Amino acid sequence: IFYHTQNPNCSSVFPPNKTFIELFLDVGPFFNTLKTSAIEVVTLDDFLPAQGINQVDFIELDVQGAELEILYGAKDFLSSTVFGLRVEVEFSRLYMSQPLFSEVDAYLRNFGFMLFDIEQYYLRRLDYPLDTPSREQLVWGQALYFKNLDNLPENNKNSQAIKMAMAASYFGFHSFAVEIFGYLLNRDMFATLEDREAIKAYKKHISGLNKGWLVQIMLWLDRSLLRKLFRRFGKIFLRLGDAYQFVTKRQNYFWKD
Repeated sequence: IFYHTQNPNCSSVFPPNKTFIELFLDVGPFFNTLKTSAIEVVTLDDFLPAQGINQVDFIELDVQGAELEILYGAKDFLSSTVFGLRVEVEFSRLYMSQPLFSEVDAYLRNFGFMLFDIEQYYLRRLDYPLDTPSREQLVWGQALYFKNLDNLPENNKNSQAIKMAMAASYFGFHSFAVEIFGYLLNRDMFATLEDREAIKAYKKHISGLNKGWLVQIMLWLDRSLLRKLFRRFGKIFLRLGDAYQFVTKRQNYFWKD
């Protein structure tokens, strides 16, 4: 059964958990069920090979609570070619009987995936003044996973590791990318000298990421006699930044940190 909601983006194969949702500002109407319909589903392990797709490197899922069900149907790909995932997860049930983050995380770790990051989304409680600061409840997020190097398939570990390093760097995890390339270089797993030189050039690029003039000035200040004053002003700017975030973002009914 598929539940069509007032906001199409909230539609799901699970019925909305209205008791929980109505605790929060503005979101309740989004989850009003307009109708239901019967749908047919197929697993990724069955569907993709039937379409001639036998290798999947990265999976992104945002299906309003049914992510774990989809992952259950992708065991073959998760245990072989998939090296990364970005999956929406919930920490409280927006939908009745939906799996939560802990279940998704435990399942993915069975295949050697490691959690790298979670974009966190918060909802504001009902009947609380919008212009008054408050911490709010973490409800859902986007979880990013990469596979442990030891769990990459041996028959194409080289190519999958290189692609995983590039994906990690895309998401800003440059140290993991460098670790992967170091692993491959130490094991002489590059087929040609050109491959090795390309990876060395990439590592040189990464090492230059901290050479921005602003970072260099701050490093100099933090090592100078002005260190205490520099850090005192830093705390003031952090408080100003937090106030800016509240004024521009956290007065909404939900926000991402």
